[in-house]
This record gives sequence, structure tokens and C-alpha cells, in this order.
Amino acid sequence: MEGYEFPILSSNPKYPAESIDGKHLAFSAHGYIWIMDLNTNIATQLTDSGSINSRPRWSNDGRKITFVRDKGTDTAIVVMDLFNNESTEIDTPAIELDPEFSPDDSKILFSSSQAGQLAIWSHNLDTNNQTQLTNLKGHSRNVRFGPTKQKIYFNHLSWPERQIIAFDISKKSFEIIKTDSIAGQLSFDIHPNKKIISYNWAINDDLNLITADLNQIGLYSNLTPGKFYAQDPSWSRDGKSIYYTEPNATGDWQLKKISVDGGKSNNLDVEKWLWKEDRRSISIKTKKAGVSVASRLAIMDSNGHPILSPTSPNYFDSQNGYYYFYSDGEVLVDVPREEISILASGGLTTLASHTKLNAQNSDETIINLEEIWNPENYGYKSADFHLHLNYDGPFRRVVKDIGPLMEGENLDIATPQAANLHSRLMDKEFKNTSQRLPSGRLIKFAQEIRSHFHGHIGAVGPSDFYYPWYWGPGYPELSEGNKSNADVISFINSYPDSIATYVHPITLNIDPYESDSVSNIPIEFIPNAILHDDVGLELVCAWSDELGTTKLWYGLLNAGYPVVAMAGTDMFVDFQRTPAIGSARIYAKHSSEKLDWSNYVKAIKNGNSFVTNGPIIELKLNDKIEHGGIVEDGVQSFSLKLSSTVSVENAEIVINGIVVKKFRGVQAGETREYKGSIAIPEGGWVAARAHGGETVWPSMDSYPFAHTSPIWINFKGSTESSSEKEAKEKLVFAMETLEKIAVDRYEDENISNLLTQFSKAKAALLN
Repeated sequence: MEGYEFPILSSNPKYPAESIDGKHLAFSAHGYIWIMDLNTNIATQLTDSGSINSRPRWSNDGRKITFVRDKGTDTAIVVMDLFNNESTEIDTPAIELDPEFSPDDSKILFSSSQAGQLAIWSHNLDTNNQTQLTNLKGHSRNVRFGPTKQKIYFNHLSWPERQIIAFDISKKSFEIIKTDSIAGQLSFDIHPNKKIISYNWAINDDLNLITADLNQIGLYSNLTPGKFYAQDPSWSRDGKSIYYTEPNATGDWQLKKISVDGGKSNNLDVEKWLWKEDRRSISIKTKKAGVSVASRLAIMDSNGHPILSPTSPNYFDSQNGYYYFYSDGEVLVDVPREEISILASGGLTTLASHTKLNAQNSDETIINLEEIWNPENYGYKSADFHLHLNYDGPFRRVVKDIGPLMEGENLDIATPQAANLHSRLMDKEFKNTSQRLPSGRLIKFAQEIRSHFHGHIGAVGPSDFYYPWYWGPGYPELSEGNKSNADVISFINSYPDSIATYVHPITLNIDPYESDSVSNIPIEFIPNAILHDDVGLELVCAWSDELGTTKLWYGLLNAGYPVVAMAGTDMFVDFQRTPAIGSARIYAKHSSEKLDWSNYVKAIKNGNSFVTNGPIIELKLNDKIEHGGIVEDGVQSFSLKLSSTVSVENAEIVINGIVVKKFRGVQAGETREYKGSIAIPEGGWVAARAHGGETVWPSMDSYPFAHTSPIWINFKGSTESSSEKEAKEKLVFAMETLEKIAVDRYEDENISNLLTQFSKAKAALLN
């Protein structure tokens, strides 16, 4: 919900709203509300709190403005009197969004989740009484009054459909005006005195600005046909033109205005910004060992208000609560003449640097970043195997836009995955795209195949896309629905240097083999992992739970199936609210200095790797046997090394899913080596893991976690008899339960291909 429904923070104008007299334009920028004189294009700062203010709307008498205030942990509605600067706040413990004055200005209509999902509410400004107007399943926001004032219109998400709905206040009746599939950036406005709506509509990967007759929505005009990405449509008060915003080349927004008749739009640029406080430009440089390096930066003023990059995209870290952006080593930023705070990092292996700077006197500052572990020195390269370039976020990205993010996070490989938004297929034009950055880093386009509810599969390596991109219950029906993920995996494996990975599998810290938890396992994962070689499992991901997923993994390993440990953030380059690229990643051994894709994939499949969202973990047996190696049974010496830029509570050695050694973890910036000996059984595997503690920068997951790939005992895929027996019993029970779930969900449909996978897997398991 955050990525689609919450306001966007921008350094240029966004969410425009023209005043009643047509002489001024309110908008949000830099997290404040501004009012621009439309004759001079001079913008004056209206608000100055530490919170983020956005989505302004005018009262009908022109005396007041209402807007959303984002406090970081909560949102509220503010009503400000422009003549005496007095403010009223409408707040509940829940989320409040998108205010609108009633025609007589006595009430504020807004969206609130105080009753559960986002619904439209009315707040009486005289009595402070609130009334819930809508109670539909899904989220409702972006409310507007119609020209007759008897109806309100609002934006509604009834997953997966995005709708514009009309609600007759007196009759209490609803009418769906327009419906599309998901359409995350849909917004609209109603003509001030005619039955005309202006909205932005998803056409393939684009957002076109549309006007239509409210009574005959099929009669419409596309004002921006083609490769445009229009947002925030807002009518002028004379009804002759429409304001809107569109992402620009620097990763911010351009304010535009277009005639209702169409034609070329005009840019509206602010000629002068009148800030409440004096400001100046300062240079921020980041270095590592005296050498300029790219970095991730979060800058705040004395109120904790974020200071944005004017020349690159600004992102929001929902886990830690920081707005951040990337620098190539030096960035010029406009700041108030006061003490500011700078938080800097350069990837998971670099300690976060906290700097206080008096901007009254300083022209520049140099931040020296400290790296606690250099992957190059130990022969490792890093990869984020799961991210998305465009996923209906507020930006529109191209492949090269990933480069600065990788540099700032010191990430070697990124594989953005084309994916469907229900029936829309995103990023088709980037199929088989590979880009090598000047630094040697590699971007290689991939695909996520979404077979609800068989399990989503990341296809990394193939030069072509798999078709269909989606199928299963909840998706539009295909001509032939009798499909299996086995075909997907076979397709991926038919290409050299490719890996099929089940992504974001277990979302909770549970034992997925327990009877009441089996339904959390992707339906086809277990049979696919049994019947196919080198199936990957995403152990680390921002949207799933590492310990819960690890328990699923252990079951396959104990049964002798070497499922490949994988990691990916599942971040969205085109979103503002998203974790950083590489905040979940895999480190794999790579012998040559120049990155070679084929060798890297081999190392991943061999298990010469570890996965992490922060901690760095390495296990050696007999001083030489590392992850992916083979060790003999018997008593063996071990060396477990743990380094981390964030505090980690536990370091553990695991044999066949059982913790056999447990140690106190490390503090942020600390490296510790644990040594001793362990008794190795006759079969199975040995690995190490680290977990637990509070998440702080540079990490962005829910808790610190790292896990090595296994060292196999005597041979790869060996087992220990009692662990194998228990694992196979759990796997059979899980498959029988999942098979029943599949039959129930598909009802009377033919799913013989899926059922065949279950029968073959059970036979192979019990053979």
C-alpha cells in the first residue's frame, strides 16, 4: 500500500491545485506546501514542520488549505487558515490521506483506515464529529465532489482491480465509473462545473492523460498519447486546462499544463523559491581509504526534515525511516544555514557514518567511510538476483538507472526481473538486455514468472521470456490452464548459465512443515526441488522471513536434495518507498578480477557462497574446506568468522538442521573468529548462520541474518539416516496437504500436469 497510496516526496512541484481565483497554485515540494503566484511563477513556502506535507487542496472560499501531514510513523490531515496561520489537525491512530473540502467548507472529506481498510470519512470542522461514508472491501481515497455536489467520486482498489467509483450521498448508492487492472498510479480530478473527469490511465507501461464524459465514460480524449507518464491531474478553475506532473530525466518531476483540447503541454517552472529560512549550497564528498567512492546519503535539517537530492531520485527506507539518495562521490546540496545531520554508507560492508555539520560556515564536508570487510580481498562478488525496474511506481526507469544504485551499494551484479501486473506485462522491451558498467559491474535482465499459487519463479539467465507470464487461480483464465512450474524450470534449465529460483517463499518465522503452516509453502516448490537439479530458494528477501524460509530449506537438504541458496531484495527501482538494491544479496567466490557471468553461476550452483542482509559469515573446516566443499565424517576442526556493520546477536553452526554450536554475536563494526572442533556424522551437511538484533543502516531488513551454503559430508547430497527419515515424512505430509489445497482451489479444472508432479515427487522421495 505504501508504494501506491502514500504521497511522494519531491524536490520539484507535485500535487498541483489551483486557487479559487485562478491566481495561485498550491503544490508540495521538498516536503513542504508552497503557493506559487501564477503571474510571476514565484513560489513561497507555506509550511515548515519536520513532517512531510503534501497533496494540498483549497477551500471554496479561498481562505484555507488542507493537506496530508506524514509524521514518519503516522499520517494526519491539516487544515490551515491562510489569513491567521492557525492550523487544525485531524488525526487518529490510523492512516489519514487525501483531504477535500465540502462545497460549503464546513466539512473535510478524507480517507482513513481507522475502521480497517482505507475508507472515505467526513469530519465536521465545527463539531469535530466524524462519519464514515464508505465501507467497501479494499482501499478508497482521492475523493472529489462532482459538479452537482450530490455525488462524490473516489479512487478504489479492490484487488486486483483499480476503480473510479461514484457515490450518491443522499441515495447512498455506488456506481463504478471506470475499472482497470491494478493501475497503481491512477489519480483523477473532476471538472469544476461540468460532468467531465480527467484521469491518468495505464496503457501498457505508460500513463496517458485522459478526459472523459462522466455520463458516458467511453467517450474520451487522450491528451498525451504515446510514451508519457502523466500523474496528479488537476483542473484549472476555469476548466480550460489541466495541470499534471511527469517524471523527468533526473528522477524528479516536471510540472506541466495542457489545454483541455489537447496539443503540446507547457512546462511550468518555478522562477524563484522564497524559503522561510536562508539557504546555501554545500558539497558533500565521500571517500574510502582516501579514494572518492559512491555512497548512499540521508540528510536532515535540525527538525529532522529530509533534505533531497536535486539531481537524482530520492528513496524512502521504510524499515529505518530515512529518505535517501545516491552520490557518485560528490554531490552539491541546498541546505538551510543551520546544523544538519548526514548519514552515509557504501554498501553492507561499510559502517554507517553519522556526521553533524554546521552549514552556516561550511562550504563542504568530507566523509570517510570505513569498510570492515573487503569482498575483493577474499575473492567474492555480490549479486542481487531479485529486483524490478518498473512495476507501476511513480517513476519510469530504464536499465542504466540501476547503475548509480549499484555503485552506491557496492553491488557487482543486478538482475532486474520483468513481471506482470495482473494481466499487464511490464518491461517487455528489455528482454535479453545486458549492460556492463565502466566499473565492471553487470546488469542482466531477467523475468519473474508468476504462477499463482504454484509459487513465483525468478528466471535468471535465459535470453528469452517464458510464456505465459502468469496463470492460476485469481488470474485471467488462459486457453489452456493445465500448467505446471515444472515446465518453467525445464525452460530455464534449457539455457546455459541459468538458475530457476522460488522467490519470497515463506513470509513468517514459522515451521512451514507444521500442519497448520503447510499452506504457506509455494504449492509446487517441494516436487520441483525433488525432480529438478539446481532449483534455487530465496533465503533472504525483504518481503519474506529468513528463519521461516531456512526451515523449509533444511527439509530438502536433510532429504539429500541440494537446493541452491539464493538472495534478492525484491526492490522496485521505480518506487520511492523501497529498500535499497543489494540490501539482500549473495556473495559467491569468483576467482578472476573481471566479472564472468558463467563462472559466477557455477559458483552459485556449487554452493561456494553465503547469503546475507548485512552480516558477513565464513565457515571453514580443517582450515581449508569452505562452503560448497566436501568434508569427511569424524571429529573436525572449525573456524567461523563473523563480521558485521550492524550488531548481531547469534552465531551458530548447524549440522543437518540442528544447532550444534552457538556463540555470542558481534557488535556493529566488530569481527570475531570462533574456533574449536565438532563431531561430523556419517552423512548430511554442515553450515553456519548468524541472526538476531536490531536493524540499523546500512541494513534494511527486519532483522540481521546471514547463512552459508552447506559443506556436504563425504559427498554432495549425502544424508544422515534419522534426519533423512524425519525430513521425508515431513515432505510427504506437506505434499499431500498441498495437493489437496490445489484440488480445492482449482475446483473442477483439469490440473493433471500439476498432480503428476506430486505423484512423481512422492515416488522419487520414497524410492
